Amino acid sequence: MCSISNSTEVLRLKLALAKEQEKTRNLAQELNEVKKDLSNEIFLLQETLEMQRSVISELEKRSSLNSSASEIIMETSQVESHFEESLSEDIWEFCESTRVEEVENEGFKMVFALSQEVDELKDELISNEDKLNEFRDEISSLTESLRSEKMAKISLDRNNIRLISDNEEIKEENRQLKRVKSNLETKLQRINIELVSQKIKNETLQAKLEECTESLKETKDYFKCWLDCEHRCPKYHLPGDVHGPLFCTQACTKSCPECGQQSCDRVCGDCEQCAPCEAFVEKEFDCGCRAQLPCNFAVDLKECEDCEDQRMQSANIPVDTGAPGNIQNDWRVYIGKEGRKGNIAYSLTLTKNDIGAAANICTFMQLLKHNNREKYMIWERTANIDNLQASMKPGEEFSSFEEAKEKFQRRYKIKTGNLWADFPSFNYHPGKFIIVNRDLQIEEEIDGDATEELEPEVNELIKMICDKKMLEQAAKDIEMDTKKIPLGILTEEQIVAGEHVLREIKYIIERNNSHNDLNILCNEYYSKIPRAFGKGNYAHLIDSLAKLQKEFDFIEALKQINIAATLTKKGPQNITRETRAYKNINAKLENVPSNHSDFQFVQQLIKDTHGSRSLQRLYRVERDGEKDKYDNSKGNDVLLYHGSRTCNIAGILKNGLLIKPSVAKHKGSAFGNGIYFADAVAKSAGYCENMMFICRVALGNQKEVRVVDGNLHNNIGNYGSAKAVGRSYPPNSQTHQNSKVYTGSLTNNSGPFGYNEYIVFNSNQVELVYLFVLS
Repeated sequence: MCSISNSTEVLRLKLALAKEQEKTRNLAQELNEVKKDLSNEIFLLQETLEMQRSVISELEKRSSLNSSASEIIMETSQVESHFEESLSEDIWEFCESTRVEEVENEGFKMVFALSQEVDELKDELISNEDKLNEFRDEISSLTESLRSEKMAKISLDRNNIRLISDNEEIKEENRQLKRVKSNLETKLQRINIELVSQKIKNETLQAKLEECTESLKETKDYFKCWLDCEHRCPKYHLPGDVHGPLFCTQACTKSCPECGQQSCDRVCGDCEQCAPCEAFVEKEFDCGCRAQLPCNFAVDLKECEDCEDQRMQSANIPVDTGAPGNIQNDWRVYIGKEGRKGNIAYSLTLTKNDIGAAANICTFMQLLKHNNREKYMIWERTANIDNLQASMKPGEEFSSFEEAKEKFQRRYKIKTGNLWADFPSFNYHPGKFIIVNRDLQIEEEIDGDATEELEPEVNELIKMICDKKMLEQAAKDIEMDTKKIPLGILTEEQIVAGEHVLREIKYIIERNNSHNDLNILCNEYYSKIPRAFGKGNYAHLIDSLAKLQKEFDFIEALKQINIAATLTKKGPQNITRETRAYKNINAKLENVPSNHSDFQFVQQLIKDTHGSRSLQRLYRVERDGEKDKYDNSKGNDVLLYHGSRTCNIAGILKNGLLIKPSVAKHKGSAFGNGIYFADAVAKSAGYCENMMFICRVALGNQKEVRVVDGNLHNNIGNYGSAKAVGRSYPPNSQTHQNSKVYTGSLTNNSGPFGYNEYIVFNSNQVELVYLFVLS
């Protein structure tokens, strides 16, 4: 109702504003007409004044003539006085009287005429002044009217501004309502998911309840049967035991094959197989310790609990490098059992990012145990990721583990909003910290053969693709500071979670939703995927598809680097790191000697299509399960080249060639989102340092393209692949391993591109065959 009334009021005010604006326009037109009339009258007055000025000037000239005449008269009188002595008095008087009268009459006439003209001019000036005063009055009244109109316009402008402000407030309220609605919808979705999950749990519990009820019913029936039985066995079966009848006619006389004791617990006389004997006997663990255990102890006897705890406590979990030297030397990270979770290291790296506050925070939190005394400490250090040594405080010591654990769990709840009891399960809460090193469960060491070795050539390859310096340089190339965010600290699960947040950001950008939602999601993304942006630089808002594509590319590169960085970590510790990495790759690598026909065949291919490089090593590749997934139903199998950076080789061997996610056109994807190949080594060499794959590719029916099309993956139709026609290509072909391969020295063609490129849009059309190393 409030929203409807506000809309009505806004409409009414807009109509009133339109009327006032129409009145203002009419008054402005009238004012312009009055101004024109005034301008004309003022022009006429100016002409009249000019005429009057000319008349006055003429009068002034005449006045000067009058003064000249007076001077002449005086000169004449002087002359007359000169002749006075020689003339007779009568003649002189006659002449004098005659001249003077004539001159005086003429002078009086002229003066009288001039005075009349001056009087007339004065009258005209007075009348003109009166008209000017009238015009001034009209102008002042018009000016006053104009001023009042301006004041009215200013008032209307203020009302308009007020209306605009009210409209903006209404829009902001609508945006807030949309955000609230969006948040409520998100919460509703989560609640629905939780409800579905709870429903599944309830159904599971209901099934278990029904099963228990049925079992209880069977138990009641069984005991009733057993009590009624005249020849019941004193060592009867429990309900659910499938061996033997519900009741028997004689007691058990079999002995335990392990300890030789008779009348084993839960054994029936007519059983075909005795239940496990529970008599206690002394047994020896592999660690050398001995203990009284049940005869058929089901747990592996590799290690006793004391030795296992001691080994776990000595696991290589370093104390925070930012802690003082005495803490690093005298304390160690506590590792304890958490029920079914196994051994947990109480060492957390937490991050929080706030774009609005330009904060990029990292917190290290550890529960430490003293090396020599029964003392515990909570060590916590919070700092900006770009300056990890910026903040530290003294550790808080405790006399018992329970107190320290309670404080550690409380701090964990405050920092993350999650309960330690739910660990390693984790839910992100906006404004809270997120775990970076969630993989804190200590891996059990797997027995391995210390003498197990790889082929020297394979060992050399693994060393190259897992080289730490090479991976650190690759991380530096994507602006990741490995000194502040070490390689391998992010789990694969966490990187995938960061990618999911990017997809949510893509949804927001495509629908032009509010920046507030973007801020929340960007903070979550940078918290899941922490970055060191450098001093003075802060996380940017991902508010465009171009920025989003850059982050997707970063995630893809990070995945490949992280795979190579973690391959050497999991596995038996009594074998080499290269052997551990090879076992984790899930691919078979076999060195092809230089005298083998395959080696010489590939060497000739390289010589024909990239003569400046030579073949150094050749490996056969067989990825686990890839042959079964390979879809050759399209036909037209061809052996083609694919080059990639050395830091990506381990990831390709482990996961195969995959299609990168893309939200915008970017470098390397001129023909859409697909997997790119070439029939010339020279083309693929531009994408790698010195390692390249030869892949079997099911091209099927090809679509030839001669122009760049970044949306080709959506326009491929029924074609199995696309071919970008190039100028240089190998002209011949032959069959190798039941697949076609292009051969011969490069020949020129009329194609628009440099070399032929082949693009498939399904990873099941690709099978790795060889990996070779160039000189």
